[in-house]
Amino acid sequence: MNNKIMSLYAYGMSCRDIAKHITGMCGLDISDVAVAKLFVFDQDMIYLGENMAR
Repeated sequence: MNNKIMSLYAYGMSCRDIAKHITGMCGLDISDVAVAKLFVFDQDMIYLGENMAR
């Protein structure tokens, strides 16, 4: 699910639009705040991974 959210965000969708899309697609009731937190979490994990590789 995180990969789907990241790809939708990369295509320029807002967190609110992504939340509506996920709700319609999967029937999950997810808020735009939760989508934003997932995005920030993924970005933090990518940053940590890049720094650990050095």
